[in-house]
Amino acid sequence: MGHMGSMENSYYKIKSGTLHKRMQMYGLCDSISKKEKKKAEYAAGMYWTTKKIGKKKVSYDDCQKWMKNFTASHKKIKVKYYKNTAKNRKSM
Repeated sequence: MGHMGSMENSYYKIKSGTLHKRMQMYGLCDSISKKEKKKAEYAAGMYWTTKKIGKKKVSYDDCQKWMKNFTASHKKIKVKYYKNTAKNRKSM
Protein backbone atom coordinates (compact mmCIF):
# COMPACT_ATOMS: atom_id res chain seq x y z
CA MET A 1 0.00 0.00 0.00
CA GLY A 2 1.27 3.47 -0.74
CA HIS A 3 -0.06 7.01 -0.54
CA MET A 4 1.44 10.50 -0.92
CA GLY A 5 5.08 9.67 -0.20
CA SER A 6 4.68 6.72 2.15
CA MET A 7 4.61 2.98 1.56
CA GLU A 8 3.85 -0.11 3.60
CA ASN A 9 4.35 -3.77 2.77
CA SER A 10 2.62 -6.10 5.22
CA TYR A 11 1.95 -9.82 5.11
CA TYR A 12 -0.53 -11.49 7.45
CA LYS A 13 -1.56 -15.04 8.25
CA ILE A 14 -5.06 -15.99 9.32
CA LYS A 15 -5.08 -18.94 11.71
CA SER A 16 -8.24 -20.13 13.48
CA GLY A 17 -9.93 -16.83 12.63
CA THR A 18 -7.12 -14.74 14.18
CA LEU A 19 -4.94 -12.36 12.17
CA HIS A 20 -1.15 -12.60 12.73
CA LYS A 21 1.30 -10.11 11.20
CA ARG A 22 4.19 -12.00 9.59
CA MET A 23 6.22 -9.18 8.03
CA GLN A 24 5.97 -5.38 7.90
CA MET A 25 7.96 -2.62 6.24
CA TYR A 26 7.06 1.06 6.42
CA GLY A 27 8.88 3.82 4.55
CA LEU A 28 8.66 7.51 3.70
CA CYS A 29 9.99 9.43 0.70
CA ASP A 30 10.41 13.01 1.86
CA SER A 31 8.32 13.96 4.88
CA ILE A 32 10.74 12.67 7.49
CA SER A 33 12.63 14.57 10.18
CA LYS A 34 16.44 14.62 10.44
CA LYS A 35 16.18 12.61 13.66
CA GLU A 36 14.08 9.93 11.92
CA LYS A 37 16.47 9.87 8.93
CA LYS A 38 19.35 8.95 11.25
CA LYS A 39 17.41 5.91 12.52
CA ALA A 40 15.96 4.91 9.13
CA GLU A 41 17.54 2.72 6.46
CA TYR A 42 17.55 4.31 2.98
CA ALA A 43 16.87 1.94 0.08
CA ALA A 44 14.90 2.01 -3.18
CA GLY A 45 14.13 5.74 -2.83
CA MET A 46 12.52 5.38 0.61
CA TYR A 47 13.54 5.91 4.23
CA TRP A 48 12.45 2.61 5.83
CA THR A 49 11.59 3.36 9.44
CA THR A 50 9.94 0.04 10.38
CA LYS A 51 11.27 -3.34 9.27
CA LYS A 52 10.01 -6.38 11.16
CA ILE A 53 9.63 -10.08 10.58
CA GLY A 54 7.23 -11.25 13.23
CA LYS A 55 8.13 -9.03 16.17
CA LYS A 56 11.87 -8.99 15.42
CA LYS A 57 13.46 -5.84 13.97
CA VAL A 58 15.44 -6.67 10.83
CA SER A 59 17.14 -4.96 7.87
CA TYR A 60 15.60 -3.89 4.57
CA ASP A 61 17.50 -6.71 2.82
CA ASP A 62 16.11 -9.28 5.29
CA CYS A 63 12.57 -8.12 4.45
CA GLN A 64 13.26 -8.33 0.72
CA LYS A 65 14.60 -11.89 1.10
CA TRP A 66 11.57 -12.86 3.22
CA MET A 67 9.14 -11.50 0.59
CA LYS A 68 11.01 -13.26 -2.24
CA ASN A 69 10.96 -16.62 -0.41
CA PHE A 70 7.33 -16.18 0.63
CA THR A 71 6.05 -15.36 -2.84
CA ALA A 72 8.14 -18.13 -4.44
CA SER A 73 6.79 -20.77 -2.04
CA HIS A 74 3.09 -19.93 -2.36
CA LYS A 75 0.72 -20.71 -5.18
CA LYS A 76 -0.37 -17.66 -7.09
CA ILE A 77 -4.05 -17.23 -7.85
CA LYS A 78 -5.71 -15.41 -10.68
CA VAL A 79 -8.17 -12.76 -9.57
CA LYS A 80 -11.42 -12.50 -11.47
CA TYR A 81 -12.84 -9.00 -11.73
CA TYR A 82 -16.52 -8.13 -12.03
CA LYS A 83 -18.22 -4.95 -13.20
CA ASN A 84 -19.41 -2.75 -10.36
CA THR A 85 -23.13 -2.99 -11.03
CA ALA A 86 -26.09 -3.06 -8.62
CA LYS A 87 -26.84 -6.64 -9.65
CA ASN A 88 -23.25 -7.81 -9.04
CA ARG A 89 -23.04 -6.04 -5.67
CA LYS A 90 -26.13 -7.94 -4.49
CA SER A 91 -24.75 -11.30 -5.65
CA MET A 92 -21.15 -10.99 -4.38
